[in-house]
Amino acid sequence: MKNPEYADYTNIDLHLYKDGQQTGIVVHGLKPGQLNSMVLDLPATDGSGQTSNYTFKLKDVATGTFIAQSGFGIDTFGLNLGDPSYNGHYYIAAINDDVGGPGFSFISANLIAL
Repeated sequence: MKNPEYADYTNIDLHLYKDGQQTGIVVHGLKPGQLNSMVLDLPATDGSGQTSNYTFKLKDVATGTFIAQSGFGIDTFGLNLGDPSYNGHYYIAAINDDVGGPGFSFISANLIAL
């Protein structure tokens, strides 16, 4: 049975950021419970060897607004790619709204190794 508190977004776009700057990469048409076929090759370090920090924002296509974690008031979510063990591997990023609803939302991205 579906949790009535879940924030039911039916169509979202993911906007990717690197080191706080927009990358121009947008993954369109993400839907709950469906895998997206887009493959992103993300460099682990910048030109000087520093670890790159990737984050993302989710845009509700229906309203045109970015989705925020209501409990924290932020609309930027991290991808935990800083560990060198992630380098050179493919992962599926599962984006979860662990609580949802108007009272509290905790959105996270879990990386699943292939």
